[in-house]
Amino acid sequence: MRRNRRLVRVCAYALLLVVPGRLLAQTTPAPAPAAAAEKDCNESREVGKADAGREHGTGGWMAGSLAGGVLLGLIGAGVVTAIAATSDPEAETVPPGVNATCYQNGFTDKARGKNTKTAIVGGLLGTVVFVVIYASLSDE
Repeated sequence: MRRNRRLVRVCAYALLLVVPGRLLAQTTPAPAPAAAAEKDCNESREVGKADAGREHGTGGWMAGSLAGGVLLGLIGAGVVTAIAATSDPEAETVPPGVNATCYQNGFTDKARGKNTKTAIVGGLLGTVVFVVIYASLSDE
């Protein structure tokens, strides 16, 4: 029992060290230049979603949730997935000719979805590794 508590504590500390700090950092978008003929909100939102689908990377979320799953099983996977689901990613720049607010909303929605899906996959893979390691140590 005492060994398990110590293992959980060590895993929790390791998880805090593994999750990259830049995952929690937010960037502020550059203001879009005033364009005479801005696209309407729906078009701008779709452009933001397309850009997020193409440009937003999720490698950090995969690594963090994989580590969380390996170190703490479903608990670690769930924690990282919850953080991903509440993340607020924003585009670094807004292209000219779009409604900046609507573009950011579309970008954030798509990027948050990508973060969450990636965290779920990484967490489940990490949990499988956790179970395999735990089962192999239990057989001793």
